[in-house]
Amino acid sequence: MISGKIPLPLANLSSLEVLNLRYNFLQGPLQELPHSIEFFLIAGNDISAISVPLANLSSLKVLELRDNSLQGLLQELPHSIEFFSIARNNISAISLPLANLSSLKVLDLHDNSLQGPSLPLANLSSLKVLNLRHNSLHGTLQGLPPSIFYFNIIDNNFFGEIPSSMCGLNSLEYLYLSKNNMSGTIPKCFENFSNLSVLDLGNNNLHGSISGTFVEGNSLSRLDLSGNHLEGPLPRSLINCSKLAVLNLGNNMINGSFPYWLENLAKLRVLVLRGNRFSGPIPTSKVQFPFPGLLVIDLSHNDFTGPLPARYFQQFQAMMKEESVEYYEVYVTITIKGVDFEVIKVLYIFAMIDLSNNHFKGEISENIGGLQHLKGLNFSHNYLTGHIPQTMGNLSNLEWLDLSSNKLVGGIPEQLVDLTFLEVINLSFNDLTGPIPKGKQFNTFGIESYEGNLGLCGFPLPKGCANDIAPPLPLPEGDHSAHVIFEWNIVLMGYASGLVAGVAMGYIAFQTGKPQWFVTMVEAKQRKMGKRSMKIRPPKGPSRI
Repeated sequence: MISGKIPLPLANLSSLEVLNLRYNFLQGPLQELPHSIEFFLIAGNDISAISVPLANLSSLKVLELRDNSLQGLLQELPHSIEFFSIARNNISAISLPLANLSSLKVLDLHDNSLQGPSLPLANLSSLKVLNLRHNSLHGTLQGLPPSIFYFNIIDNNFFGEIPSSMCGLNSLEYLYLSKNNMSGTIPKCFENFSNLSVLDLGNNNLHGSISGTFVEGNSLSRLDLSGNHLEGPLPRSLINCSKLAVLNLGNNMINGSFPYWLENLAKLRVLVLRGNRFSGPIPTSKVQFPFPGLLVIDLSHNDFTGPLPARYFQQFQAMMKEESVEYYEVYVTITIKGVDFEVIKVLYIFAMIDLSNNHFKGEISENIGGLQHLKGLNFSHNYLTGHIPQTMGNLSNLEWLDLSSNKLVGGIPEQLVDLTFLEVINLSFNDLTGPIPKGKQFNTFGIESYEGNLGLCGFPLPKGCANDIAPPLPLPEGDHSAHVIFEWNIVLMGYASGLVAGVAMGYIAFQTGKPQWFVTMVEAKQRKMGKRSMKIRPPKGPSRI
């Protein structure tokens, strides 16, 4: 690691073409660079200003300034520039004439303080990657050059309808428009794009129905239409999306029965239908291995009825495997002067089932115990009866369990004490009876986990059991004989914008309707796993910078 001021005098290195100072501890202003420089990488430092006139560096092709302390206006760039990243700074406005940058292939401005209307981009004839996510840009979407294949404006203030001109972008593979104020209907042409891999339109104000024209042989791997006002049934043409890994349609007004016909999509990892108007029972599957790759299924806040889908619990193959936490990486590769630069997006997915807030009834199947690599299970707010299956003690990786607000009877199985990763349990408002198990994680759960069960007794409830012995008081801090406090080690999803994904996937954030502890743990884990969700990585070999 190099610390201190930027080494000077750089201008005297008249033959220098490549300078890589990435992720050091350099600080202060950047005052000079040699005119011969072609690749200048100084990401991840503490550069506060750029004094050198960049427009005069006529050989400069790659300029990476991301993750520094730059602020204010962005100055003019040389016409030779092909790759420019100034992400994660505090740039407030762009005053440079973008129309003159005919060689520009990558423009990465995400996570700044950019304000004002959208940028004039149509004349950037070479532009392939444009990342503007997490800014404060507003206005209607302007035309894009036909060369574009990655376009990301997540979390801005764009409004209006999605322009029909996007239907002519035949090179487009990754489209992220979520968390804006887009209105109107979804252009039908999106479903006909054979090359489109990611379509993320979530959290806008789109209305209408999902058209039924997904063509065979399409490349769609992630479809996120969540948080809109879409209605009508799901189109069966979704079965043509054989590469689909993430389907998030949560928080709309979609109706109809459970789309069991999706169970043959072998690559489907995430299915989110929460917060819609689906109804009726979930039919018994007739295929040998339904949803063979599914890791996350969220059907909460609908009107499903009938018994829980025991057949699925028996056949969710991916949730039975140790590799039930998956990491997806999407590589967007740009080649500049023989060097491949990869814009990497990562999505972390863990195994989870959420069927809460429906009208399911009947007993919880013993088959649930076979899903040994579940991280989260939520059957709350239904009409479930019978006992808590002892086989739940086999869910050795379970970290949160919510069976609250049902009609469960009997005792709490002692086998649950062996769930040493269990951080949160909610069994409240049932008809459970008998003593609360003691030991391990059960010594850490509060009264709120058991309230509304008049027949329960023992710690932490004020109602004692016969022959009950109070748990030992905690030893003073610093006493090495104390029991080790459980530490969270949950691996959660990160999308570095979505495929992710948070699959950014970016990442997929299932924050709406989740308890605050869950949201907090997701965000903390994302920060720990890496603040830089998009990075530029030269390839291995002699050409590495």
